[in-house]
Amino acid sequence: MKTVVLDTTELWRDLTCVGLRFQLIEHLGVNAWLHVVIPAVVFEECVAHYSRTLNVAHQSHGKVLPQSERRRLGLHILPPLSPRAYREYLADRFDCRLGFTLLPWPEVSHADVVARAVNRIQPFNRKGSGYRDTLVWMDVCRLAREGKDVVLISNDKDAFAGPDGSLSPALAEEVANAKGSVELVPEFEPWLLRVLPRASAGIAEAVKDAQDSELFEFCMPSDFLGEIAPTVVDLGFQRSPWFVTIDEVDWAGEFLRVETHLGSDGRYAATYDLDFNVAIAAHFPPLNVVNDEWALERIDSYGLVTLIGSMRMVARLIVVFGADVSFMIDDIEWRRADGVCTGADVYNPNDGSSYLSVGS
Repeated sequence: MKTVVLDTTELWRDLTCVGLRFQLIEHLGVNAWLHVVIPAVVFEECVAHYSRTLNVAHQSHGKVLPQSERRRLGLHILPPLSPRAYREYLADRFDCRLGFTLLPWPEVSHADVVARAVNRIQPFNRKGSGYRDTLVWMDVCRLAREGKDVVLISNDKDAFAGPDGSLSPALAEEVANAKGSVELVPEFEPWLLRVLPRASAGIAEAVKDAQDSELFEFCMPSDFLGEIAPTVVDLGFQRSPWFVTIDEVDWAGEFLRVETHLGSDGRYAATYDLDFNVAIAAHFPPLNVVNDEWALERIDSYGLVTLIGSMRMVARLIVVFGADVSFMIDDIEWRRADGVCTGADVYNPNDGSSYLSVGS
């Protein structure tokens, strides 16, 4: 398992963590092979930076923020948050939705930090800046010594990189004898796509595949597929039956996403088609029986004719994926696979309905 440490340079790009790479982590359920941790100093920097950016916007006398900045702050899906509300939001998203671990403050003495600063030892630079980066590095060192294979995601070349862009020789020497390892990665998204169990052409395709897998894994072991059924109108009878029994609704194996729409609120509305074999027994008056695809067998009983049959039907699921919900099945529509449209409902003399042909 890889332990990924996200530096502030990565989180600043998407301060509400709702972009595609975070959606991928959420839907993929990567915790079995990837553990993402957030240093305490990175968390505090994000809270402070979010608040400062909003203050600058408020002080600009109504100047509209660029769209890129609005997306970075998540303002396309969330209202501006107070520092306290943003802190709570981010902590909750890390813990409940993304499975990230917020690290405690590293145990490091002032003497050790000052020694690095005055001697300009990375992550301190030649000007003596690098206190916060040093706290991140202390977390990385501790994890490596505990035997973790650490991937530090940071684009801060002065703090952690050597001349070739990989981890600097001085920092690599510090963890050379650790039980684990340390790898410096400047860009999270390309690395994440490389290590995915299933190859994808890009981040958008990877998110789509992860969403499909999450929904499929929800539907298969749960009772969901056994609890949905078409209505009598969905069955497409030409004439109203007196009553109908749906005996079986068995999933036939198709699970296909047919279209996707991205809303302005950052939500995805995905449409899926699932095919089912539906077995029914429909009971009609004797003089009202017409040829119907359901009529595989006719049984006369107590003055009624019972049509017993089975047909392929399609359940269309409208599923919403978004920042405020992992996924939600918003609507289910049924149709006959043979293209016959909806038909008559059960005969009900109280509302004046008839068992004659629909529209007659």
